Amino acid sequence: MKTYFIRHTEKLNISEDTLNSLIENNLIAIHYPFMLHSNEPVDSTSTNPDDYKHRNAKSALRTLNKLSIEGGYVCSEYRNRQGAILGIVNPNTPIEIFKGRSRTHGNREAILKALRIVKSKHIDAGEYLKISYARPIQGTICYWRKAGKRIEHLVNQTCIEPILNHLSPTHQEVLCSEYLRSGMDSFLPKIQSFLLPVGRTLKDIDILGINDLGQKIYCQVTYKCFEQATLKLEKLKNYLSNNSYAVLFCTTSQNIVTPDGVIVYSIKTAFDNFVKTAQGQLWSKNIFDYLVYKKEQMGKMVSIFNKSFSGSEIAIPPEDAHLRKRGKIIKSGWTIWYLFGRDENGEYLDYYASHRMTDDSHVRIYDNGKTLCLPSIASFFVTSENLQRAAELQAQYYEKNKKIQEILCAKGFCLDGNEPISIAINRKLACDELNNNRRP
Repeated sequence: MKTYFIRHTEKLNISEDTLNSLIENNLIAIHYPFMLHSNEPVDSTSTNPDDYKHRNAKSALRTLNKLSIEGGYVCSEYRNRQGAILGIVNPNTPIEIFKGRSRTHGNREAILKALRIVKSKHIDAGEYLKISYARPIQGTICYWRKAGKRIEHLVNQTCIEPILNHLSPTHQEVLCSEYLRSGMDSFLPKIQSFLLPVGRTLKDIDILGINDLGQKIYCQVTYKCFEQATLKLEKLKNYLSNNSYAVLFCTTSQNIVTPDGVIVYSIKTAFDNFVKTAQGQLWSKNIFDYLVYKKEQMGKMVSIFNKSFSGSEIAIPPEDAHLRKRGKIIKSGWTIWYLFGRDENGEYLDYYASHRMTDDSHVRIYDNGKTLCLPSIASFFVTSENLQRAAELQAQYYEKNKKIQEILCAKGFCLDGNEPISIAINRKLACDELNNNRRP
């Protein structure tokens, strides 16, 4: 599926309460209230692009309808939230008419055309910065080609290898600029300083710098093969002189100097050489971040856990899985504590899962797929009509639960106060005999 980008800015002209309601209901929306002119008394409910006069409204509604039918990955910005919210619009998701309030027209009802997203995930400003550099500059909602597979992998928490063709064009330009500055290969001139920002804003070139002699170095970067990069090659020739270098990074089987003097260099060689260095490894880790972890690094135990809770869209974060970090998930009514360890049977993942609608579960999953059920707090006990026996059974119930709670707390699986209130109440009822006067 394709990836789409949508903005919810001030131009959306809806109240803060309406905007917050969109977020809480996992909705993305557009607001084009007028079909023909701006003095229409009520907002339009039409989702047909042909009903609208203005080009921007037609374009946005065409895109919304296309996303509704075909589905797609979505990156959504909201003016009152840092970072972004990611998710999926499933194919054949109907467009909803969502009613709220205008921001600038008093009590006027704002009628929005909305789509519901699933598997929503909020990423903070720092994480979003790594992908937002390439977001579309204009438009309320549009196809985001330059996002590549990054939104898809972030939403699905799947993994990609840190290889060259998973770098965006912008990151490929940064890679080549760093490689030129490193001076790793004497076949290339070494950049001492950059004269302009790398990529995007430059007309005919991607990189411009000077060496220690003040000679200019002009570079073009492409993932295309050499035979398909003739236009870039011709542009570089215009900058060649006795006091300058021209370099074309592309996909090529050999590094050469053309008869005109342009250096043609394999971008794959640059990548492979650079990421072998300590500097390159650090750069690669920060570029790919937690998307770089291979599935085999995640472990079979993590795959089993993720599959068990896939119905609630719960999965262990890739970073925690790779670094074997303990953590806690609160989502869809569940509170799940987890940690990683190793014993004589190998590496394992322990988790304790609580939900108000079912009994607690305490499970150990080994990386070979073997699963063990560990002691968990019981939610009930079988009593007796004999009052003395009933009291004994109740005492045994609380004593056993208290011991299990001590085990859980020793593992770090204790209540922290941020759990759903029902989880906290159920555990207290099951473990605190002194404060419970219920009859068995």
